[in-house]
Amino acid sequence: QKIPKHFSEYLPAHDEGVVLVDEADDEFHMMYNAHRQGRHYYFHKGWRGFAAHHDLAVGDCLVFHMTERAKFKVYIFRANPDYESDQTSDDSEDEE
Repeated sequence: QKIPKHFSEYLPAHDEGVVLVDEADDEFHMMYNAHRQGRHYYFHKGWRGFAAHHDLAVGDCLVFHMTERAKFKVYIFRANPDYESDQTSDDSEDEE
């Protein structure tokens, strides 16, 4: 996932492992690539797993809150307001 150049000034100057923490406090470990490619830096080796786990779709908005030097709390705002995560269950159906 591309990281805007102006944000990279807050990130390590070399490749390093980073942690993304979702709203359920699950941690996802990946690498931050500090070697500039074009105008962007990248999260890699783990980003695809994070995206797949959260069923990210085009138009979703993610807010990255840096809580430590290489740790981010990630908030996901869905482009599709009708989205319902597979992790959310309606217990009332199970109690019949």
